[in-house]
Amino acid sequence: MTRGKFACAVAAVCFSTAVILGACSPATPSAPDTQALEGSDRALEKVATGAAGVIPPAAPALSITEATPTADPSPAQPTDAVDTSIRDADAYGDDAFVANLAPAGWKQVGDIEHYNVASLYDKINGRSELYMAYDVRGLSWVSFALDGDTSTFIDLFIYDMQSPTGAFGIYSVERETGQEKVDLGRAGYKTGSNFFFWKGNYYGYIQAAKDSEAIDAAALAVSKGVLDRVTDDGGAVIGLDKVPTNGMVEDSVQFFRADALSLDFMNNTFTAKYAVGDQAVTGYMTWRGSEAEAAEIVGKFVDYLKEYGESPTSKTIDGVEIHMADLGGGFMDSMFQLGSTVAGLTSTEGAELTEKGAAHLIALLKAQ
Repeated sequence: MTRGKFACAVAAVCFSTAVILGACSPATPSAPDTQALEGSDRALEKVATGAAGVIPPAAPALSITEATPTADPSPAQPTDAVDTSIRDADAYGDDAFVANLAPAGWKQVGDIEHYNVASLYDKINGRSELYMAYDVRGLSWVSFALDGDTSTFIDLFIYDMQSPTGAFGIYSVERETGQEKVDLGRAGYKTGSNFFFWKGNYYGYIQAAKDSEAIDAAALAVSKGVLDRVTDDGGAVIGLDKVPTNGMVEDSVQFFRADALSLDFMNNTFTAKYAVGDQAVTGYMTWRGSEAEAAEIVGKFVDYLKEYGESPTSKTIDGVEIHMADLGGGFMDSMFQLGSTVAGLTSTEGAELTEKGAAHLIALLKAQ
């Protein structure tokens, strides 16, 4: 496998806290979804994350020469439907966006590369469908080597996601638990030798040959250099303001455009972890267009539990009917409806914690 090409395993995700705008379709469970990270290849694990990182010490300042800012395109709003097909796309990319980013002592290696929606697969293999679900417009890529030594490299991947919602979404599902926070864009973190960040309509990351102080400093310089060229008007991540934050585990919120809980009728969904006593549960929420639409979602979920769950049951907690079942190994999924809101928990260990967590989530939602 060449550097910059990713192994892909088709996959499942988790749960959700959400703004759901899309239409419904029958439930289809999926297999677990992970992406392997080998050498410089990036691991993607679509699971909710929770632990707060630590901001690392500031790296030595490195200069970047002749950075020429480019305009950021107008933000696009997410649509109801999620299109992950290989569709026609205009040519993408402007070399000026990622040109002249080499820090002192580093040189650009090879040509700058650009990929539109139709050609994205050529660079990141099957992961392109995940990016397409978040309305990616294109990818720009450039590589740098220390003193021309290609075994000591920094690769920059920067994606135009067309909106802050898309940029945050892909950033959130690729974010890993317990990583070091880094002051890059609206949010950033470091894992191993790699850096990840988002700002405005853009999501990006650095893949580096190895973890060292000198390479970290160069990677930060390249990241900050390209982010300086991104215009950010402060546009909102649609729906994020509806996610309850009381008791939320820091940095655990994620946004899924499709297949939350590995169900194809759950899209445009946020997830987050919440503390319940000395334990944590993963909650999801989706705000539908009407109570009837919400009820339809719950009905499909109940049918799903009957088909795939063990001993599906319903229980009333604080006046709200909760549907739940063991989906394997004693871990339960649950769902309830509050008006046009559909919410619940996923992968909760045991009925007792499920009921406590559901009561907690109901209280959070009613307090909104």
